[in-house]
Amino acid sequence: MDQLFNRKYIVQGLFIVVALILLGKLFYIQIISDKAFSSAESNVLRKIYKYPARGAILDRNMKVIVQNEPVYDLMVIPNEVKPFDTLGLANALEITIEDVRKKLKKAKAQSPYQSTFFERQISVQSYARLQEIMYRFPGFRTQDRTIRHYPDSIAGQLFGYVKEVSPDDIEKSEGYYKPGDFIGKSGLERSYEDFLRGEKGVINTLYDAKNVAQGSYANGKYDINAVSGDRLISSLDIRIQRLGEELMKNKVGAIVAIEPSTGEILAFVSSPGYDPNQLVGKDWGKNYMSLIANPYRPQIVRPIAGQYSPGSSFKPVDALVALQDGAIDPNTTFFCPGYYMAGNHKVKCEHVDGTINMQRGIARSCNTYFCHVFQNIITKNGMKNQRQTYAKWHEQISKWGFGQKLGIDMPFEKKGIFYQADHYDKIYGKRWDIPL
Repeated sequence: MDQLFNRKYIVQGLFIVVALILLGKLFYIQIISDKAFSSAESNVLRKIYKYPARGAILDRNMKVIVQNEPVYDLMVIPNEVKPFDTLGLANALEITIEDVRKKLKKAKAQSPYQSTFFERQISVQSYARLQEIMYRFPGFRTQDRTIRHYPDSIAGQLFGYVKEVSPDDIEKSEGYYKPGDFIGKSGLERSYEDFLRGEKGVINTLYDAKNVAQGSYANGKYDINAVSGDRLISSLDIRIQRLGEELMKNKVGAIVAIEPSTGEILAFVSSPGYDPNQLVGKDWGKNYMSLIANPYRPQIVRPIAGQYSPGSSFKPVDALVALQDGAIDPNTTFFCPGYYMAGNHKVKCEHVDGTINMQRGIARSCNTYFCHVFQNIITKNGMKNQRQTYAKWHEQISKWGFGQKLGIDMPFEKKGIFYQADHYDKIYGKRWDIPL
């Protein structure tokens, strides 16, 4: 009798323990954890991000030189995809069944739970066909956005390009960028990204069990409108830019036209160049690789990354230093036979000017005259002090910005090469007392 009594209480105790566990789990799910709520919400309510149009870029005469064009993307959340009509989707997108499978596999590898690109920039016809049959493809949705368009097809290195964000971009943005967002990667698009990108909007949309949008949640009360990017007015004159690119066709080099009174850049030519529209759209990767493979390296922004001799523009600066140090005066003359001998090295001059002073030397850009000017500078303090004299001359010339960055509002600028005395010590030793 006692055994039956004990069993009764043991069974009752087990039932009570199980009931307490179930009640505790139910309390956790409904009160403490929002996982179930979030899961239920995602079945009917989705946050659709609306991408703003990037700000247009204009030249100094208010001509639009960078604008936007509307495009449509097909997005997918792999974890929400259910068995669907593969052939129907392939036909709507005008791709093969194998392409559909590859794209879905790639999306799963990228993230099973996040919305990722399935097909970028689908045609208007494909978009129209999809809108009629989207209910047949759970987990898929269309998304509209804009892409860049360059109506004049010039100044590719100046404008730069826009590309999908990398994981590093996302990490550095402190939560602003998400996978699938686009960011300016080079040129003005990169320098003024914060102004051009605008602000993303959010639309809370209700969907039914057939994956068909039923309209805005709460009549749009919690929606956020997208804000277009700011308009950027550049100092560029597109007419001068176009002329510069025509003059540099089939040449390697750069042209920078500057308004002297303000320092504004009127033309920024890097040759060889490329059509900036090549780095927009589906063929971005293929076109970029063709630029990389080009032996003339059109991807280099030569005005700020190429390293060139300053040429004759350096001569007046050297003359000023020579005047300040007393190495010459305005009436100092040298004889130009059409060349200057620097040891065994012959520096040719374009003219045979004979006896020539500073004013005529600048007007004629006489190489011989300015080689003599530098000789006077470097030997002014005696042959044994040439190294110290060169170091002082280097310091004076550096004040004019030679060998330094300009600080222009373009990314990836490189400073010029302007060797200090230590560089020549390594090449020639410290025998600076050898006559020129």
